Amino acid sequence: MVLKYAAIHLTELAVVVLVLLLVRHFLGIPAWLVVAVVAVAIAKDLAFFPKVWKAYAAVDQPPLAELVGQEATVLYALDPVGYVMVRGELWKAVSVQAGALTGPLRPGERVRVRASRGMTLVVERTPGPPWATGGEAGVLIAAGGQEDGASGGVVATSGR
Repeated sequence: MVLKYAAIHLTELAVVVLVLLLVRHFLGIPAWLVVAVVAVAIAKDLAFFPKVWKAYAAVDQPPLAELVGQEATVLYALDPVGYVMVRGELWKAVSVQAGALTGPLRPGERVRVRASRGMTLVVERTPGPPWATGGEAGVLIAAGGQEDGASGGVVATSGR
């Protein structure tokens, strides 16, 4: 962290000194002014270090790393590629489970983000109650529909 900060700001200081020496040579500014400007540049770096060190200490993470572990809702069927909604944003996703044995992940199903490949999320089904992972029926029930107990189907209601 300190080395990263020092490397950046020593380079900046070297450029400032070089420019000041060129200006002194061609315009004849006094030596004390060159020393004063360099001292102010060093004082600035020392004064700001306690405030900005965290920015230099941060570990570089892939842009989608913060989405790993988040739950998402399938918007367009994943067979195995489709689209999911994570924290209000639409993302392209690929399912590690969609296939001949399990079938595609349908709209409304809940999934969890396991990883990312470039700008595509890798997701898998999340276990949960039937209404949360029931595909289109789950969407209708969550939107105010009622399950018809006799046939197992869903009856859309107006919510009144």
